[in-house]
Amino acid sequence: MKQLLRLMADKKASDVCLLAASPALIKNNGVTAPINTQPLPVDGPHRLLAEVVCA
Repeated sequence: MKQLLRLMADKKASDVCLLAASPALIKNNGVTAPINTQPLPVDGPHRLLAEVVCA
């Protein structure tokens, strides 16, 4: 999650969308785009958010 948040800061992205079986998406200047082509595993969104909430 730290890498994702760093990428968002570097690109000045405003939003992140984490969906199971889809690549993570960030919104920059009103345009939503995947950060890569790798889909998140089914438990991926939960694990990434747990890193922030449980930290």
